[in-house]
Amino acid sequence: PTGTNDVSTAFKNALLATVAVGGGKVIVPRGTYKVSATIQPGTIAGDIIIEFEAGAELVAATGLHDPVLDLRPSASAITDYTCRIINPKIDCSAGTTAVGTDGCTAINAQYYRQLIIENPDLYGGSDPTNTNSDSGISAVACTYARIEGGTISGFGDAGVYPGGDNNIGATGDGSVIEIVGTYFYRCKNAVTPKRELEY
Repeated sequence: PTGTNDVSTAFKNALLATVAVGGGKVIVPRGTYKVSATIQPGTIAGDIIIEFEAGAELVAATGLHDPVLDLRPSASAITDYTCRIINPKIDCSAGTTAVGTDGCTAINAQYYRQLIIENPDLYGGSDPTNTNSDSGISAVACTYARIEGGTISGFGDAGVYPGGDNNIGATGDGSVIEIVGTYFYRCKNAVTPKRELEY
């Protein structure tokens, strides 16, 4: 499958099937796949691995204003689960975003104990002031996140947007994020910590 094939529902169903058995691995086979609606399977109750085969790519449909992948095991509290994404290649350059609203982000992941993203190839557009894409990776309220290798380019907000739960001090979830060997190119900001975080 290539080009115009929309995998939003199929990808969501694959994640739901994995969640139904308590977690596991989803493989994205070689091909270029359009995503017209955010892939958000609800509460992911288990560890999950998503691996993109060589030549596999997700492409945001024109005007998509939500994350391509939106993965979360909870809506309010950090879990003990791990999310690992291997070799993700995602093109958000046809999406839309605006200040103060949801925008086309490649990967949004929230409330994991561990979030590991290996060798990302995430593209937001050719110009860092574009209004097509928001962030490459939004890691919100994850106790520990690690991004290793790869390239994040052309995002109009930030290449990586780490955040907690908007609460400061003892009531806040807090986050630690490591970025190792990742190349940022023409993003408005490489890393923009959310509100209560600093680096």
